[in-house]
Amino acid sequence: MRPSLLLVTAAGFYPAYQGDAARVAAFVRFFRARGWRVSIVHFHDVTQACVDYAGMAERCDELVVHHPTPEELARRAQGVMDDWCPEAFRAKVDRVAARAQPDVVLAQFVFLSAALELPGIPPGALRVLDADNVMSARADLYRAACMPYDWVQATREEERRGLLRADLVLGIQERECEALRALAPEVPVLLTPHAHAPVAFAPARERSIVFVGAMNAENASGLVRFVAEAWPRIRARHPDVVLHVAGGVSAAVGAAPGVELHGVVPDVSALYRRAALALNPVCVGTGLKIKTVEALMYGKCLVATSAGVQGLEAYPHAYVRAETPSEMAHAIAHLFDDDERWKAMSRRAHAFAARYFAEDAVLGRLEEAFHASSSEARSFGSSPRSSVMASSQTAGSDGGPARMCARNSTEPRPPRMGETMRPTTLSDAEPSAATTRWSASRRRSTSRMPS
Repeated sequence: MRPSLLLVTAAGFYPAYQGDAARVAAFVRFFRARGWRVSIVHFHDVTQACVDYAGMAERCDELVVHHPTPEELARRAQGVMDDWCPEAFRAKVDRVAARAQPDVVLAQFVFLSAALELPGIPPGALRVLDADNVMSARADLYRAACMPYDWVQATREEERRGLLRADLVLGIQERECEALRALAPEVPVLLTPHAHAPVAFAPARERSIVFVGAMNAENASGLVRFVAEAWPRIRARHPDVVLHVAGGVSAAVGAAPGVELHGVVPDVSALYRRAALALNPVCVGTGLKIKTVEALMYGKCLVATSAGVQGLEAYPHAYVRAETPSEMAHAIAHLFDDDERWKAMSRRAHAFAARYFAEDAVLGRLEEAFHASSSEARSFGSSPRSSVMASSQTAGSDGGPARMCARNSTEPRPPRMGETMRPTTLSDAEPSAATTRWSASRRRSTSRMPS
């Protein structure tokens, strides 16, 4: 019988045009391919104009969409985190949980964590919070960078309360895993970076740079500064080099010599394959940037700010860090002075990413945690959280992870659950109704997850 996953999200995952959407899409694709039934309750975000609900419905077993009322959206201005997860939305999650009887309920973002405390969730179901970003520090980071901020604001107390609603918390990068553990040491945290399907390494087809990004303040600000201050210096030294910009951020800049604006494209693979370098010039942010993951997976020589590679500080061999437009201009011009430099960086980037972000490894480890907690809880009558804690302790009790840390492999892997692992280093080597319900015509299973 099929195991069942209920996913609670505010990210429209088709088309996957930004990081949180790509993350959900990877979860859905992986678990359905492994035989899971995937139900989704989605909070409609009016800023996600490109979302295709018919396409989302085709990619899961059941889709329920909540369209918020003006009153629900207005309450967000009060600054209370749980106002981002209104009662009517929770009621939809509750009904789907009672009907689908999921083995795992996964809420994306701490501001939807109230959906993990519902009577319709069956006893013994594993309640998982995909933190994705540490929210309590976000607003202050943006203010310090003099950047506008109009998303969720949460206090440390609110974020801690949200984390404690879960049996297992997923952290998207290593530094944020440590922050989450400090906020709620009672709850196990599993490093779960963006997972990406394998990409075969292929040499660049031209001397060009690619930047892919959604339209937000940090992407727009970084791109505008790069085009205004760094790009003329690069073109003066290498007039044949072209900058390709894709995604909503294309609207942030006007026409400029050597800059090609592609807008939102359904598939960015062709742009990545043709380019020699990838760019990430953002000056602020939290979490893990999907544009960084994609660039490394495609084997691009990545030039990025420290904010652009946040969470990957321990792996400087995989990218070139440059903080200012002046530093970026110098680094990129230097790379193009000798093509062997960026080609060598491309090979190192691909080798690192193919192991660190491999979909089967990252999400396979997550599925193992799901199965282990369910099996342990059924066998011993324990709670899902205590089962997760026990499985994590068992995983490290035989010294296996320690041996893995010390193994001769030159490539790092994300730590396993419960494992404190310091990074190794590489060698140089809108409808009028409030609700829209979609349901795929597939057999519903209410069975429990097999051990």
